[in-house]
Amino acid sequence: MKCFNHTTADAIGICKHCSKGLCIECAVDLGYGITHRGNCETETRSLHIMVQRSTNAYQVTGKSFSQNAIWLSLLGLFSLVLAISLVRVGGILFWFSLIFGLLMLVGAFFSYRSSRGFRRD
Repeated sequence: MKCFNHTTADAIGICKHCSKGLCIECAVDLGYGITHRGNCETETRSLHIMVQRSTNAYQVTGKSFSQNAIWLSLLGLFSLVLAISLVRVGGILFWFSLIFGLLMLVGAFFSYRSSRGFRRD
């Protein structure tokens, strides 16, 4: 492969931003990839920052799903206890508490299951 800018020089690598071949004169090593000297440095740095932020957000997401599962479970259990205490009274409040509690527990299950998927990776 030849350098994109210097067609007679052999390329030592490919620019991380534009994917063009680079010779030793055109390349600059940023520590996380090579790029065009002066042309693509800013874009390559921005790309690296976006990847780092995405990695950090991905790591936090599993913990957030776990915390949501705990809160949904507590809310669901509270609603079911309320429904049990209203069994004799009946009425709309009983049914609302029962259905709401069950929905919260289902949501807790799916939230917990999602958190496990993030922790495995």
